[in-house]
Amino acid sequence: MFYHIIMKNFKSNLKNYILFFVSNILAIAELFAFWGLNDVVKKAVKDGVTAATLKSDFVLAAGLITFITVFLMIFSMKYYMKLRIKDYTTFIVLGMKKKTSYLLLLVEYTVGCVFSLVFGILMGNGILYGAQTALHKLYPEFLKVTAPGWKIYRNTCGMSVANMTGVFLILLVWMEGI
Repeated sequence: MFYHIIMKNFKSNLKNYILFFVSNILAIAELFAFWGLNDVVKKAVKDGVTAATLKSDFVLAAGLITFITVFLMIFSMKYYMKLRIKDYTTFIVLGMKKKTSYLLLLVEYTVGCVFSLVFGILMGNGILYGAQTALHKLYPEFLKVTAPGWKIYRNTCGMSVANMTGVFLILLVWMEGI
């Protein structure tokens, strides 16, 4: 019975789910592409004075981009949580055990996190490749099109998973009060 209710609820809220996942995918792609460009420029600049100037500019820009991206992820999750709290409250009122609702929430968030991360990194790779190609055409003597380093993947995954885990834990605490 709960399976049918959950599936019907999912179908009726599909546009909200798509909005949530697209927001997360865009945020992850933005993080990946910007951190990748930062890494490419740091590798390309050999002059110490120029490197120091660019480094300070990129640190400021990276901080701003990271803040905006994390804010976008938090905003989309907050909106998504408001929708889901109503649903989980309804499930609990209909007789679903809290343990089952927590498990359902964990599975839903894990699947959403994995899909957002995979598609976000793929999209970020495409954006990074396109930006590198454009920069290489403008400044072929300075920049080469290179693959992103493993640190870019690690930082993007770490930031995304940490953000989603934090929101999940906040949601669990909030649900405990229901």
